[in-house]
This record gives sequence, structure tokens and C-alpha cells, in this order.
Amino acid sequence: MTELEKMRRGEAYCLFDPELSRLRDAARRACNAFNTSEPMEADGTSAILRDLFGSAAGDFFIEVPFRCFYGFNIHMGRNAFINVNGVLIDTAPIRLGDDSMIGPGTVLACTDHDRDPQRRAAGMEWGKPITVGARAWIGANVTVLPGITIGADAIVGSGSLVSRDIPDGVVAFGNPARVAGPAVKPASSDI
Repeated sequence: MTELEKMRRGEAYCLFDPELSRLRDAARRACNAFNTSEPMEADGTSAILRDLFGSAAGDFFIEVPFRCFYGFNIHMGRNAFINVNGVLIDTAPIRLGDDSMIGPGTVLACTDHDRDPQRRAAGMEWGKPITVGARAWIGANVTVLPGITIGADAIVGSGSLVSRDIPDGVVAFGNPARVAGPAVKPASSDI
């Protein structure tokens, strides 16, 4: 089994594998091309990122600069938005729901590393998926750890470290992020 196959199965793999290094380099080049390209197309999307990402349910919006590790593990919902300095460490699938918003400087980090220092030095790591629900809003400078689900309509306050799942329709913040209460839902006449 190749290291890429191990990575896709969520098993431990060696990040120094030549095939994985080539894939990261290709993603780095695509991100650099996107970050230095002319302003986005009229619909707000980028052909560069559409080709790199695993899927897109429709238009999506990403401000520059943006960085990801592989790209093919990223699945964008319709009208999903990532603000400036977004980093997606996509060693496992990252799914952004329709109309979700990711604040500036936010990191979604799927990667976990071996606890044994010798195996860690040898490049052993694995990824766990991250899911952001529809209409969720993640504030600025948030770090989301591997294996986390942030529910639909949830709000995560700026500067938070998300180390546990966040349920649908709540506000959570802090280090570690804790649920503070329900998210306010607008009256239907306010939409």
C-alpha cells in the first residue's frame, strides 16, 4: 500500500514520501499562482482552486493569501467563504458546508503526529477529517484540531482553539472552545 493510500484511509503514513512531497509541491504551486493572480472571476471563484479542490457544490469565495497542503481533500459548499490567510492542512477531508464562513488567519488542521519522538522525527503522521456545517461562522485566528465537526449554524469566537465537536446552533469560544449558549437566529422577516 502506498503512503498516499494510507493517508486516504486515515492510517499512519510517512510525510517524507516522494509521491506525497510531489503532491504538496503541486498544491503549493497552485496556491502561489492563485495568491498572485488577477482579481477573482466575476462569480468570485478561481479556476486554479476549482481544479485543485476535491469538489465544489457551486461558487465559493477565498481571499488571498490562501494555503493548503494537498487540495484534493477540500470539499467546498455553495457560497463557502474563506477570508485572508486561511490555512487548510488537508491531510484528511475538509468539508465546508453551504454558506459557511471562515475568518481571517484561521487554521483547519487535520494532521496529528506520532507521540513517539523517533517515529515523529521519521515523519509519521495521520489525518482526521474536519467538517464545518452549513451557515457556520468561524471567527478570526481560530485553530480547529483534527477530527472536529462544527455544527450547522454554529458560531466560533475569534482566537478559539477547537478541540471538541461544536453542536449545531450554538456559540462557542475560548481555549479550549466551550459552548456559551445558543446562537441567535434571525426572525424570518429579517432575512
